[in-house]
Amino acid sequence: MSSRTQPLETDYMRLMAHELKIPISSAKMLADLVQSTGELNNQQQQYLEKMITVFDRMAQFINDILELARLDKNHEPLEVLPCSLTVFVKDAEELISAMIQEKNLTVVHEFDSELSVVEGSPQLLALVVNNLVGNAVKYNVANGTIKIAIKAIENFYQFRIEDSGIGIPQEDLPSVFQPFFRSNHAKRRRIEGTGLGLALVQRVVELHHGTITVSSVVNQGTTFVMSLPLPNPTPDQSVSMNA
Repeated sequence: MSSRTQPLETDYMRLMAHELKIPISSAKMLADLVQSTGELNNQQQQYLEKMITVFDRMAQFINDILELARLDKNHEPLEVLPCSLTVFVKDAEELISAMIQEKNLTVVHEFDSELSVVEGSPQLLALVVNNLVGNAVKYNVANGTIKIAIKAIENFYQFRIEDSGIGIPQEDLPSVFQPFFRSNHAKRRRIEGTGLGLALVQRVVELHHGTITVSSVVNQGTTFVMSLPLPNPTPDQSVSMNA
């Protein structure tokens, strides 16, 4: 995408998402109200739950579009605070604890610090960790494992998350961080996703002057490695959005 057309396309995505957000939210509200109006038979309840799941998925898709458009358009400095990567990991696991239990996954932690503090936007870095942990659970297999290691290496904290899931074909690896990309390997298994999560992850990591890489073997698992700078002794209190 050229620099000349990117602002126009970003504005279009933002406008489209805003226009869709209100009717979808309204439809979701009506579906929630149906549940409270009286007893439903089993088939009605199943249909209603599927409707609500679809609405939730569409709402997440719109939120991802808006966040990606905001990050691409905003050139103001990003206010930063000390952030604990280990706390973000525990919070992310708590959010999807039901799915972890349902799949009977074993989660192994290797943290060389109790907090593993970096400097950045708490909201955005939490989004990154939630996304990576969520993917490790979503694309894993029953009775699988997830290994999460956070270690200080030279001037960076290295965040490494490895799963034993379905994996990603080698030919798809160069595209996993592209907006809206989804591997056919995941689609064939009917695993839902927006195709925007990893694009958001990469953009946020870049804004924090970090890097992220992926490696994978089909039917063996996937590993993401993210590196974020250690805090400076006299830290600047902002990160440029022009990273």
